[in-house]
Amino acid sequence: DVNIKMYINGTDVTYNPNNSGWSHDYNPVLSGTDMYFGLQHNVGPGAVDNNFFRGNLDEIRIWNRALSQVEIQNRYQTNLFPVSETGLVGYWKFDEDSDLVANNSSSTNVSAILYNGVTWSKDAPFLSSVNSDTIVGTGNVVQQQLADYSVNQQPGLNYNWNVLNGTIQSGQNTNSISVEWGNLLGLGSVIIEASNGTCSFTDTMFVQIGVNGIHENDEAGTLVIYPNPAKNKINIEFKDFLKLKKANLIITDRLGEIVKKVSYSDNNQKKIYISVDDLSNGVYFLNLITGNQIMTEKFLIIK
Repeated sequence: DVNIKMYINGTDVTYNPNNSGWSHDYNPVLSGTDMYFGLQHNVGPGAVDNNFFRGNLDEIRIWNRALSQVEIQNRYQTNLFPVSETGLVGYWKFDEDSDLVANNSSSTNVSAILYNGVTWSKDAPFLSSVNSDTIVGTGNVVQQQLADYSVNQQPGLNYNWNVLNGTIQSGQNTNSISVEWGNLLGLGSVIIEASNGTCSFTDTMFVQIGVNGIHENDEAGTLVIYPNPAKNKINIEFKDFLKLKKANLIITDRLGEIVKKVSYSDNNQKKIYISVDDLSNGVYFLNLITGNQIMTEKFLIIK
């Protein structure tokens, strides 16, 4: 609409005649002329380019629509994913660090040519921050069934997933995957590593794999938890599990997240207890791991 606004760090600082600020000359871009970043380009007989920009440029973007202040605030410190942006027609990241060409990452694919002594710098003002995220998905699964896992999509990130005791069926290199869990009963895991090349985050989600969504013990009464529901502690009794010498006890919540770990060495004991004072009300799973054997029992905490 021919009106121009200026934002600094997402704050509107548009020129106001009543205070000191910035001013501009607005001239429609003529068809067939070049666009210049960082200098005043003068045309006509005897015209000389002057007023070169003194500073660093990074992440230059051109849109065919006006962005709202909220859109500017959400984007100005973040790498963009061009295909998901509406109206982005020019996007120069200046990440090449060599040569005299800056590639355009938008669909128009018009490169920028660097000249007049322009040099590359690693001290650009752009911030490559990444927001840490948590995997969302099913924490209790059945053998050889599919389950979905995801994190929130962030522009400019590369996603790498790793799965223990399962196989990724689809979605690798995206923010969402589908996993087919295997035949091994007990604990599995899903790990996401997301990076924009400078910053990254990693998250792990533990999963219970069972014949009915939870591993059923091979022998009834082998692992007993009481009281159940519990309030401030649980007693764990190993019946008929005479060969147990050393074991790890891992408590997970309904989403498969580990909330407590305990190492156990058998000193002719068949019963131990674990404090659960620090756990909130809800459903939990106790996993007893020894050698290549895993036993799992469900219990409740009600305070």
